[in-house]
Amino acid sequence: LETTIGYEQLAVDLTAILSQREPDAYVVQVMNLALLEDFDHLYRYADLLELERGIHAERLVGCYTEIMPGRPTIAEHRHPRDSV
Repeated sequence: LETTIGYEQLAVDLTAILSQREPDAYVVQVMNLALLEDFDHLYRYADLLELERGIHAERLVGCYTEIMPGRPTIAEHRHPRDSV
């Protein structure tokens, strides 16, 4: 679980950096959506880590990323016709 949180933190960092450097506005929108998903996954894994082992994920990511609740899972899935 700790390794997964590390990978999600890496995904957040890389997606944010790539999004900032991307010249195509549409690709930036897609990356920003992916970034929301990465934050959501980071929060959920952090919540599970705290629930199962009593460890706060901030100890792993060093308060570099604020880990807070995101969207409800039902809102995560999009209709196939969505453009982003």
